[in-house]
Amino acid sequence: MQFDWNQYLTLANKLALSSGDEASLRSAISRAYYCAFNLALAKAKINGYRPKSDETGGTHELLWQLYGRNNTDGICKQLALLGPRMKFRRVRADYHDEIRRLRDEVTDALLDAQKCVTLLAELPQDLPADVPRTYFF
Repeated sequence: MQFDWNQYLTLANKLALSSGDEASLRSAISRAYYCAFNLALAKAKINGYRPKSDETGGTHELLWQLYGRNNTDGICKQLALLGPRMKFRRVRADYHDEIRRLRDEVTDALLDAQKCVTLLAELPQDLPADVPRTYFF
């Protein structure tokens, strides 16, 4: 049975509303991001996307670049902006010792993730389109 990545956003919302301890709030940011990332990845894979092993950059960067690179659709462009912003928050939540205004960061993370879920549902079936790579030597 395929996992429903939307459950991560549900969990993120529960963590944000729970006891309010820092670990729960940081985990809420992380789960919200991974909901959006995995839904975006699944949508891209439906359209034939496979990260190429010879490209530089991590899996996450390549995915968000796909939504922005040569996909002129407005929804794709919005996702290409939201994705890296959410990833930046997630990295801070997972690795930085201090986060100022953590509750504000959680609120923003949840709003961005929900926006991504909504945008992905509205995205035309054939998008994002993977584009051929051209290499110049």
